[in-house]
Amino acid sequence: MDMRSSTGPLLEPRRMAFMEPISRLHGTNPFDPAWEALVRGALRSDYVPADGVGCSPGGVPSGNLERLTAELAVGVVCAARDLESGVVGTPRELGVYQGAALYALWEEYGSLLQGIIDRDEVEVPFYDAFVERHRFLFHHPGIAVPEPSHLLALFYQARRAWYFTWKKIRGGSKGAAAARVAIWQASMGSDACTYAGSLYHRMDEIPVLITGETGTGKELAAECVGWSRYLPFDPQARRFALKYAGEMHVRNLCEVPRELIESALFGHKRGSFTGAAADATGCFALPKAYGSLFLDEIGELPEHVQVKLLRPLQSREYVPIGETRPRKLLGRHLFATHRDLEALCGEGKFRADLLERMNGVPIHMPSLREMIDEAPEEMRDYVRGFVADKIDDPAQVEAWTERVAGAIRATRAGYAWPRNLRELKNYTERCLLTDSGAALRAVDVPEGAAAVTPSEPPSSGSPNSGLLGARAQEGRVTVEELTRAYVTRVYVLTHQNQSETARRTGLTWRMVGRMIDPVRLMRWLGKEGT
Repeated sequence: MDMRSSTGPLLEPRRMAFMEPISRLHGTNPFDPAWEALVRGALRSDYVPADGVGCSPGGVPSGNLERLTAELAVGVVCAARDLESGVVGTPRELGVYQGAALYALWEEYGSLLQGIIDRDEVEVPFYDAFVERHRFLFHHPGIAVPEPSHLLALFYQARRAWYFTWKKIRGGSKGAAAARVAIWQASMGSDACTYAGSLYHRMDEIPVLITGETGTGKELAAECVGWSRYLPFDPQARRFALKYAGEMHVRNLCEVPRELIESALFGHKRGSFTGAAADATGCFALPKAYGSLFLDEIGELPEHVQVKLLRPLQSREYVPIGETRPRKLLGRHLFATHRDLEALCGEGKFRADLLERMNGVPIHMPSLREMIDEAPEEMRDYVRGFVADKIDDPAQVEAWTERVAGAIRATRAGYAWPRNLRELKNYTERCLLTDSGAALRAVDVPEGAAAVTPSEPPSSGSPNSGLLGARAQEGRVTVEELTRAYVTRVYVLTHQNQSETARRTGLTWRMVGRMIDPVRLMRWLGKEGT
């Protein structure tokens, strides 16, 4: 290679114009439109809009990214060799080179890091090669980047944040795109330098609040954040501190009787209240360092428990019931609810100071109808994704996608999908288990109900049908039968939302599940014979 003298520029004008946008990629949210604009700025006339940018949800690199990384690899190596030979770069040149080299190193080791994720491993057999590459690229005057073990940990975290968000949060609508941007920010922040320097080990102090209707994928968003925690790397052992999913704990507060929620959160000492026959550990004690606790349906907290969460979320300490010594909260806290907490605060049913403490990073998961309104073609993409989760053959995936999409066009045009992506996923999976699309269309949706969400369960047509028909009029119904019928009716009225049914009836989430009458449910949903 032709080495330039120490008086020549480190980056020629054309290479500077190419590398300058790339130097900002490592610090830009990959789900933000600004990321695509940087790639377009680097490739200029070589940029192909139809190729897209970055990687598709399936992880296949776009043509633009292949063109960019190929040229970048050559440019970075040339500049690194020039630095070794004594070429002195200006501060601007060194800054552009450093950022571009960081992104080049990220791309070079991306597939190897993905392999660790796919195999769910902690050992890194390629660490020595990574250290040598780090030395070649960055051990020059005027270059300041994280040392190899910390940089590898940051790369591994960023790869997980990117991969799980792409994989789990589908869709190209504005709502889905905004959710992906927020998930990345909750995991990696918005400024790479600040995050790498100090913020990475302070993320436990910043909670996450995930909102959205039932079935919109709030738990998926929580997994994206929880599975993308920073994990320290031990260079001597050549391994990460733990597996990425090893310290994420999930609890649904609707599964706990309201009178026991405080104990379920904080734990208790034996004898601290009636029925406390033994010591119990609360879910706040579950996550360890680098772990996460996801509390779903936080909007169902009784008011007397809400006030007791204020101090733990502020001071990062809690006291089990019956004890006096505070214990330290470890791990990051993720909260989710389908309810409008701002409205509940206005009604005096939820504490505004508690909402403020939980709402460190807000993530909103849009409803399916909102996403379809913004991008009608999204329906087919979601169906294809659900089909591809169950079928490996690409030809069969396309055939089944067309079959399910055809059934939706024929029977559910304008349907509101009240249970959102979960309902569409279940609908698609029922398709896969049905002999033909025609059979599915014949039984899955009652005639005349395709485009509406009924506000009342359909009656049997009898003048005395009510909840239990003539038997109720004649006084021949037991309390258990009446209760089961009422719970089932509320379940239908709430669009089969078990948590909302529990709230309205005063029962626990589990008790609602036991009380629902499946025969009556099918009749009221118009699905007899399915």
